[in-house]
Amino acid sequence: MTAVAGACLVVTPSVATAASNLSSVVISNTFPGLVAAPPGDRNGPITQSNLSVVTGGNNGAAEQQFGELLASGNVSGYIRAWTHQPPNGDGVVITALQFPDSGSATQFVNAQSGTTPQGASPIDVSSIEGATGFSVQTSDSGESLTEHVVIFSRERTAILMVVVTHSGDLTAQEAVALAGRQSANMPTPTNWTLIIRLALLIGGIVVPVAIVLLARRRRYPAVLTTRPSPASAQPWAPPAYGQTS
Repeated sequence: MTAVAGACLVVTPSVATAASNLSSVVISNTFPGLVAAPPGDRNGPITQSNLSVVTGGNNGAAEQQFGELLASGNVSGYIRAWTHQPPNGDGVVITALQFPDSGSATQFVNAQSGTTPQGASPIDVSSIEGATGFSVQTSDSGESLTEHVVIFSRERTAILMVVVTHSGDLTAQEAVALAGRQSANMPTPTNWTLIIRLALLIGGIVVPVAIVLLARRRRYPAVLTTRPSPASAQPWAPPAYGQTS
């Protein structure tokens, strides 16, 4: 989890922006048997009070700068953690970080590729656009653990997902599948190319038609406004081209 703070050092803060509702971006359930933490430090917005939960409290300088970015509003975050009940060492932590722009979010994800822990094994995450992933052996209080990590971004939001397993029953493939669910739960990027094409298409049809109609109105004002009188002895007909009645 210390990778979060280290990567934030490469992000250049820009104009502070308000975070969207990241709580709805993070999925609400993970694997059978895993229960989400109650609202609080491990299930809620990332603030100064729970920053050490995200960073692991192992990098003072990075944690301090990350805290400054949070305080300035340049970065907003949300964390949600699940643990197996009854406890067996399995769990999931998903952290969502929102940056000022999509470029900063992509930069965060790219930075993770260069900070993979020593001894980590890459995970095939080709099914998730722009994702990077790895598995690494760790330990906690003498207990051997395996962490499957998947990181990716969509628009301005970056996702850091860690699947921890002591029992070994949570595999890298299951972690990738879970990351796919998380990716599908995120807002769909705006397809500006399609919007521009549609605008050009509509403009190419509507504008010429409007021009023709306006031109016809200038040429045939009587045709558009005059109606034949019921008492007229002669049948009504439009005037010749270029003339008005």
